[in-house]
Amino acid sequence: MVVAHTSCIWQIIRLHTGNKNSIFGNVSALDMINPLKWKSWLMGGSRTIEHAKWPFLFVMFNMTVGGLVYPFRIFSDSISPAMSDCTFLHMFSITNMIAMWVFFLLTYKTEAGGVASNNEETPSCKVLHGHLTKEYEETLEALGAETGQDGLVASISTPLCHSCHITKPIRSKHCRVTRRCVLMFDHYCPFVGNAVGLYNYRYFFMYLLCHCFTEVGYIITGWIYLSRKGFDWYMFLSLVYVGIFIVPGLMMLSYHMQLVSKNLTTNEHQNMYRYDYLKDSSGRYKNNFDGGLMHNFYMRMFPSEDSNKTLAEVRERAERKGGGGRQVEEERLLNNML
Repeated sequence: MVVAHTSCIWQIIRLHTGNKNSIFGNVSALDMINPLKWKSWLMGGSRTIEHAKWPFLFVMFNMTVGGLVYPFRIFSDSISPAMSDCTFLHMFSITNMIAMWVFFLLTYKTEAGGVASNNEETPSCKVLHGHLTKEYEETLEALGAETGQDGLVASISTPLCHSCHITKPIRSKHCRVTRRCVLMFDHYCPFVGNAVGLYNYRYFFMYLLCHCFTEVGYIITGWIYLSRKGFDWYMFLSLVYVGIFIVPGLMMLSYHMQLVSKNLTTNEHQNMYRYDYLKDSSGRYKNNFDGGLMHNFYMRMFPSEDSNKTLAEVRERAERKGGGGRQVEEERLLNNML
């Protein structure tokens, strides 16, 4: 009887959470407890939650609940003497908690580097869009001129984005959610509600760092609290909850520290064998952007147009065109499409 009732309850949960109109979108209850699914979501490799709102609200809820522990538990009048000698620990935890919120909001609000004519936040991207649009039109005209009478379509070396109608800058990618090509596109993160690219990657990286520091400080503080005040259900359950999420947090931080040290993006790392600019003359993988640890860190944390050589490359291609015409290669146009 108990087994039958449990089975019925589980079927009801699957029915409701698997519904596309549920609060979790296309995500089922089984997906929510699947570590592989979470890994895919955190790495920006899944379309199931890209347009969903719950990951962003989920992060906001967790940070809010975690922040309420200090005023309602640690700093309450009844228990403050037990933690009065932990000034440095409190400063560490609260400072990182505030910084975590600041970098989270900066990641959410900062334009990632979308190349679009209506990008008023970053005028350089708006100017770049005009150059790339003109080059896109000239490229298509040149492509038509090179098409033979036999109907075979010629191919070109310049990658094109047929969604944005621009030539794609190197290290960029078209974001399906923001619907624009993003300079140095890393990934779209539904947990911060924005694409991560050239201009907001540093905020995303610092958010991960402060998030992990905050959780470490929270766990140490909670452990001391329990050892001095005795068992408390609220603190115990919150420590278990935080302990679950510190594992993926540290894994994400470790992964992005490796990316920064090599001056790579998540998109490039996951597709390193697809991009010609990450290959040598023999077709083997070669990272031409790796300039050493300090150089790589500076390029990612203090971005500019020169970080991925956008405007410079547009001008260089224009000069080559004026000097000797556009080079036509034996690759098909579809190889340069998104």
